[in-house]
Amino acid sequence: MELSAYQLGDQVVGCTVSEAEAVMRWMGRLHATFWDRCLDPSLEFLPLVHPSYSSEGLMQGAAYGWDRMVADFDNVVPPHIADLKERFLAALPRVFEWMAEGPITVIHGDVRMDNLFFGTDPDQAPMIAVDWQGALRGRAAQDLGYFMAGSLPIDTRRAHERDLIALWHHELTNAGVSDYGAEDAWLDYRRGTLFVWTHAVVIAGTLDHTNERGRRWITEMLARNVAAFQDLKLIELIEEIESNA
Repeated sequence: MELSAYQLGDQVVGCTVSEAEAVMRWMGRLHATFWDRCLDPSLEFLPLVHPSYSSEGLMQGAAYGWDRMVADFDNVVPPHIADLKERFLAALPRVFEWMAEGPITVIHGDVRMDNLFFGTDPDQAPMIAVDWQGALRGRAAQDLGYFMAGSLPIDTRRAHERDLIALWHHELTNAGVSDYGAEDAWLDYRRGTLFVWTHAVVIAGTLDHTNERGRRWITEMLARNVAAFQDLKLIELIEEIESNA
């Protein structure tokens, strides 16, 4: 497909509200299409979010990368989050189980601005996603948390996240998804944001960030994830896992 007339997103800049709305509508339609229908043999080429090489790699990467993330981005990661290492890693198996519990669907796995093209003409699709190499079968919340915590500027997310999650949920229900309420969607969003903290740790703690744009991108991504971690009170989810252990 020819995409030269589309506007490529910029991960460093982040997205506007209208761009975020286009992404949420697109994700809602994607997730609804495969909602609770992912055990079909035709989809077995897509790995499950857990257990799989994906979850194993993320857990190992988070353990390996945490200390370097804290050392290299000590101006971004506050001490009360830096000190969560052992508690977060201990909770991680249960977090992965959450992401693998039904209803599961097909998730893109890397919904971020550098992978998104936005239409600039009414005749174009509002948004097109590329780079599907990370596609999985799992809880839709992974895509929600990854996009919201990584691609929205902090103030934009804070001002609009309730409406954006409601828009995604509206797309699901319009497509026929039932027995999944608005509060289910919000809880899943919080759990998904906790889950994708593993991605933030792996990216900041293991990838090369010596070039200027790479450093800026990782810094923005990490700062946004830290803010979401705090705003959504994700420590409470860790405490919930600990109390049920």
